[in-house]
Amino acid sequence: MEHPGTDRGRAAPFYVGPWLVQPALNSLTYQKTVRLTPKVMHVLSLLAHHPGAVVTREAFMDEVWRDEVVGEEAVTHAISALRKAFGDAARDPQYIQTIPKTGYRLIAPVTLASEAEQAAPQATPLPQASPAPASSWRWLTRTSAAALLLVLLLWGGNSVWPLLGPSPSPTSHVPLQAVPFTSSPGLELAPAFSPDGTTLAFTRKSNIYIKQVGAETALQLTDTPAHDTNPIWSPDGQQIAFVRSSPQHCAIVIIPALGGPARKMASCQPNYTPTLSWHPEGEWLAFSDTDVLLGQETIRLLSIATRQRVDLTALPRDGHYPGDIFPAFSPDGKHLAFVRKHMASNTIYVQPVALPATPSTEQAQQVKVHLTTLSPSMLGEPSPVAAPQQAITGLTWTPDGEHLVFSSFQFARASLWQVPATGGDPEWLGVESTRALQPTLSLQKNRLAFVEGHWTQNIWQHTITRNTIPQDTVPSVLIASTQIDLNPQFSPDGEHIVFGSSRSGHAELWLSDSQGDNLVQLTNLKHFTPPLPSWSPEGQRIAFTSASEGHLDLYVIDLEDGLPRRLTDDPSNDGRPSWSADGQWIYFSSDREGYFQTWRIPASGGTAELVLADESVSPMVSPDGQFIYVNKIDTPGLWRYPHDGGPATRLVEDLHPDDWNNWMLRDEGLYYIARTSTATPLLRFFSFATNQSTTLFMPPHPVNEVAGIAVTVDEEGTRILVTQTDAREGDIMLVEGIGRGE
Repeated sequence: MEHPGTDRGRAAPFYVGPWLVQPALNSLTYQKTVRLTPKVMHVLSLLAHHPGAVVTREAFMDEVWRDEVVGEEAVTHAISALRKAFGDAARDPQYIQTIPKTGYRLIAPVTLASEAEQAAPQATPLPQASPAPASSWRWLTRTSAAALLLVLLLWGGNSVWPLLGPSPSPTSHVPLQAVPFTSSPGLELAPAFSPDGTTLAFTRKSNIYIKQVGAETALQLTDTPAHDTNPIWSPDGQQIAFVRSSPQHCAIVIIPALGGPARKMASCQPNYTPTLSWHPEGEWLAFSDTDVLLGQETIRLLSIATRQRVDLTALPRDGHYPGDIFPAFSPDGKHLAFVRKHMASNTIYVQPVALPATPSTEQAQQVKVHLTTLSPSMLGEPSPVAAPQQAITGLTWTPDGEHLVFSSFQFARASLWQVPATGGDPEWLGVESTRALQPTLSLQKNRLAFVEGHWTQNIWQHTITRNTIPQDTVPSVLIASTQIDLNPQFSPDGEHIVFGSSRSGHAELWLSDSQGDNLVQLTNLKHFTPPLPSWSPEGQRIAFTSASEGHLDLYVIDLEDGLPRRLTDDPSNDGRPSWSADGQWIYFSSDREGYFQTWRIPASGGTAELVLADESVSPMVSPDGQFIYVNKIDTPGLWRYPHDGGPATRLVEDLHPDDWNNWMLRDEGLYYIARTSTATPLLRFFSFATNQSTTLFMPPHPVNEVAGIAVTVDEEGTRILVTQTDAREGDIMLVEGIGRGE
């Protein structure tokens, strides 16, 4: 092949990954056309002439700027322009890699256009379904950049690559067709196939239903005031286990598959919803559970015969892992897959298990004694099977036990992926959906089901004027889209609003005027964790959090130059920043010592220092600098600490720990979201003058935890911004013939 970048090749079109490069036109084309300056195109051509090799800065200067007097910053600016055009990131490059103190190299594949056209993708049938060799679920092989381009175009250009670790590899087949299995208004969730693959159990309107594939109607199995969800079939198809929860109670329940009396198997923590997996031998249930003392989730084993429970997974004791969720036994029962949560990411693990022989009824009492713990020989060490992902929302095994299929939620979008159970890079499953949740695969009928979710979160405004009663205020939508808008903050002068939004396809910072108009995108980090912004006192800088390399870090953006600057890069989670009154310090919570405490760092950068050793999150400093206000991870309330040391005072008792971002400090007091016993949110105000809380109003729509509120006061009254969920729908989708050869 003649490399692009030679005298002849420089004018010839070529591909860099899926991008068609036309040097004669100074353009890049892939779903859109990007124009480059001649110098930037010359830099790209030089890189393409040496694919995979390091091109030094000196070589760029000699080749591109040989007759000009410029500094090496010209190279830096050109590389930055190319990364912007490709949508690439220096910290997680897919196209151009920086070689420190040396130069750059092009790591994406390079092919001449004529060769890429000759390498057009051929249809690749899926392997035969079970019975089949172990490789049958290794779906497809990677092909050329042109094939990748075809797949992504068919997909509608809505690819969502996980932020953390190596990017999942797209597969090369035509996307799989999903059709609605249910379509009732509201949420239909948690699908689970019967062992023969003919029937799905699922949740609708907080009750358990079953419906056969091809049938018109569903059979309702439960009808209670509680919330019934997460059904799972017994291996013989005769029973269904599910979770029944309410604000006061939680239980794992079993019911006959065609309806009948339910029997309680075990209790669980109120307001917590475990996920379940039934062992193939039929006598064991794995479920996620909360450890009240540690405040963490773990996977436990429940004996159907004895109702005894025992730990299956053990979390590292470094405080960085909130818990293990989504247990899933392999089809042969020899392994347990689960998801280990980190503060900013999720990781799939697989752990060998060798459970005791199934007990008979006569052995039940004896088994009760020795099943209080599992011997080390019964459990192997868990191993991660892929790099950390963003917010995994479901996990299931392929029928041959060779792969795991999961949904990874990227801010406002979720896609289905598969990864080898022995470890490797995730690959897109081929299902055309960017809102795919809770996948489940049948063991017999080559079927996949998942939830197609749709939700929008908008920012609402409540204005309490001098002459109105707070409860009589009429709310209005201030900032809205078909995506997710959240975490609003007023500028100190009340003239602007900064907020997080997914309207660009990633979690970025946006700016509007005080009326929610004249929107401007502030960042282009292409991260997927919603940013938490905070204005500096003078209103020229914004501190915010964003996830990078598997953990949350602090950034600052100056509105003068618009360039985000990273403040922290510790391998921990640094959350919800706030400013000192003089703008010299940024306070934040961090788990860098094993649990969340209050820290601060100079706003100009430097070394972070511990301020409050007690467990605390979301710190805010009083305008006079005398007090720090915080809440805690596991205990409801808001606390006030003297900045220079001393005992804490609990000011508010009805702020739930999950609402750690739903409160705001003002000179006059604290505004916060409170939830009643029925989880109805209220906007309340704690007055520093009276030391009392009063209810201001009840938001008309559900308020998402940690979605953020904002308050500003002017001559007309008090304006309060609340993030509310305005639409939440979920249908179950069905894919037929998955894994079947064509």
